[in-house]
Amino acid sequence: MIGAYVVDGDDRRVVQLWADSPAEERRSLRQLAQLVEEHPSLPVLTWNGAGADVPQLRRVGRSRKLAKLVDSIVANHIDLYQYAVGSVRLPVPSLSLSEVSAYFGVSKLSAVTGGFDAQMRYLAYCQAAGPDKDNLRDELLEYNLDDLVGLAAVAEGFRRLAGLGPLAAPAA
Repeated sequence: MIGAYVVDGDDRRVVQLWADSPAEERRSLRQLAQLVEEHPSLPVLTWNGAGADVPQLRRVGRSRKLAKLVDSIVANHIDLYQYAVGSVRLPVPSLSLSEVSAYFGVSKLSAVTGGFDAQMRYLAYCQAAGPDKDNLRDELLEYNLDDLVGLAAVAEGFRRLAGLGPLAAPAA
C-alpha cells in the first residue's frame, strides 16, 4: 500500500495505491513517481519513513528494476519523526504519529490501533478470501488515511510552531 496526501495550496487530495502483485507494485511506484513529478516544489513527508517507508520503497524498487524511479520519489524526502526527535518538545507521552497528531487536534477514526495491529491485519488479509479480505483491505486503507491526515496536521502544526504559516506551494 502506498498512501499520499497532496497539500498544494488549496489542492488537497488523497491518493491510495494498493498492490497485490509485482505488476501492480510497478504500476503503483510509477503512479507515485508521477505524483511527485507533478508537484516538484513539495517535499515527500513521512513519519519515521527513513526507518520504514524509504527502505521498503527502495527494496521494492530494486526488485522491480525501478531503483532510479524510487530515487526520484525520495529525493525530496523529509522524515518528520526525525525532525520531532531533534527539534520539538511537546506535552505528549510519546512521539507516535497518533499522539502527536492528536496534540494538533486530529482524532483517529480507524479501528486499527497502530503499526503492529496493521501488520497483523495485513497478514490476515494475505490469508483471507472473499468479503473478509475486502473488509481487511478497507480497514488498512482507513488506517492509512488516518495517518495521512495526521501527518499533514503535524506538518502544519510544526510550521505554526516555527512561525511559518500553513502548508502551501510557493507562489509562482
